Amino acid sequence: MRRTANKVKKFFGKKKNQKTTPGGNVASAAAPDSGTASQVSSAYQSDTGPAPGAGVISPKSGTASSAPPAELETGSRVSSTKQAGIGSGAVLDTFETVLGVLKEVSVPFAPLQAAVGGVIECIHIYKKVAGNTEALQALANDLISRTKLMRELLNKDDMDVSERKIVQDLADKLQEISKTVREQEQEQRGQFRKVALKDQIADKIETFKREIQNVYQECQMKLISAIKTDTGKILETITLKELKHSTKASYDADVGTKHARRSCHAGTRVKIIQDIEKWASDPNSTSGYWICRVAGTGKSTIAMSICKSLRTIGTLAGSFFCSHQIPGCNEYQMIIPTLAYQLASYSRRFAIALKGALIKYPDIASKMPNEQVLRLLIEPWQDLIKNDQTNMKLPVVVVDALDECEDVEKALGPLIDEIQGKRLPRMKFLLTSRPKQAIERLMHFWAGDSSLEEFTEVKEFILHQVEETAVQEDIHTYLKAELNNIGLTEEQVRRLSILSGKLFIYAATAVKWIKDVRAATSQKKRLGILLEQNQNPESLDHLYMQVMQEAIPDKLTTDEKEERWKILQTVISVSKPLSCKAIAEMLSLEEDIVEELVTELHASLLPGLKALEGFMTLRHNIFT
Repeated sequence: MRRTANKVKKFFGKKKNQKTTPGGNVASAAAPDSGTASQVSSAYQSDTGPAPGAGVISPKSGTASSAPPAELETGSRVSSTKQAGIGSGAVLDTFETVLGVLKEVSVPFAPLQAAVGGVIECIHIYKKVAGNTEALQALANDLISRTKLMRELLNKDDMDVSERKIVQDLADKLQEISKTVREQEQEQRGQFRKVALKDQIADKIETFKREIQNVYQECQMKLISAIKTDTGKILETITLKELKHSTKASYDADVGTKHARRSCHAGTRVKIIQDIEKWASDPNSTSGYWICRVAGTGKSTIAMSICKSLRTIGTLAGSFFCSHQIPGCNEYQMIIPTLAYQLASYSRRFAIALKGALIKYPDIASKMPNEQVLRLLIEPWQDLIKNDQTNMKLPVVVVDALDECEDVEKALGPLIDEIQGKRLPRMKFLLTSRPKQAIERLMHFWAGDSSLEEFTEVKEFILHQVEETAVQEDIHTYLKAELNNIGLTEEQVRRLSILSGKLFIYAATAVKWIKDVRAATSQKKRLGILLEQNQNPESLDHLYMQVMQEAIPDKLTTDEKEERWKILQTVISVSKPLSCKAIAEMLSLEEDIVEELVTELHASLLPGLKALEGFMTLRHNIFT
């Protein structure tokens, strides 16, 4: 034991009170302590910091040596750590604590835990000879983040063979890297001690850091691929269990140009979106967030922007964009199964729990929404909570335009009950709707005589109560960007913004109508027609009247006007999308007459209509 201690002293320097030698060698003391080669001091504690005397394992000897603050070289001179402020007590404690956390986060994976012990040993070796605490601590912090991500991806109790092999491969590669470092230290002890070789030591540290990060990155990519494959198999099983879900309801589904979902224009709605993002990331905020009130204020575009933002940071767990125009997006029976399927796609652990629920309740797809909420959402999610498997970011589910789904209260009611009852903890729900009475009744039921804002689990945001100046600024930005090609003056943009009021749909429809003609002169003429209005509408009546007058001008004969009004009345009366051919057959008209009116009404009808294969329906619910 004494001989081993002397070796440690010889490698790491001389006695603590010895000065720096002229040759630049760093002097420090290393007091021997008992230990084994397979351990890194158990003194590393993430919550309390290292215990006094926490040491580093000396290579091969198995003896731990204490690690008092080393003396470092700064710039072209050598100074003590206390003088340089690096490696002093506070910094050393932080460094050792970080290593303790690295050790701790590796605990769930036994092979990795042992290999990380070797990595920590190498970090101590490099720190001792180079004193580069900052670079090595950055490496340790990076490895902590990577290991935490592995813990999010994996649950040690349900890892399959391929995943265990990936983790074992990582451990083996880390052991090999650690072994190489220890061998180099034994072979080049003299060089390791020479401060004159500072650049060479720095290169070695950089190489060590890069090798460690590369093997972790390789492991991470393999795990993600394996998990996707496994989750795909689970989802295939879930689909085979006849859990019907809507493929068109997801925010990013390709629903064609007629129904294309759009996000907010760049530079608009910034404050609103930031507030929602803040809510979504706050574990102490309400579980629900309801954006409501009048049509045309931009609820769906805000929901789209939020979905894109959440997807970027990895917290969008599901989305259902209701639409009375798109099959599969207007049926309340599809909402809960679709959200359950998307949650399974988002989280493999949820997918495993959902698969078990489908085996236990094979006919759940045909049950009422209240039972589906219980079996497909509550029970699988609570399995994760019970087993402490929710060490993920806060997942967010977005359901847009609830009012466009027929009898939506049948699915919304049970879901709101569970949100208000706090039976879906750590899961967030962003909901949007117009002020449909059935929806408002459900949202306000739990509040009783209080306002919903004062209640606990659903925050109400009344979009049209946003200050008009803020909305006007956003509409001004939108109009200026969309109509910049026709050379609008600042005054024209301002006046058109005022006409839009708080209604983004007014601005969007105005833009569509102006740009429906190609010639810049014609576009300016249409702009002039709109600006001649003196009204400040809170509805779209005046704008749509202008569109109608263009589509059914006075120059038409009485019969031609009557035909066009019949077509228009049919579109308004029938809630389902109709093709030009279908309308022509219903009214006993020639199809080209219907097609001509479709072209004229392009701004107020859904865009992208085609004469033979397109379906036409009203652009906005303002008519319904």
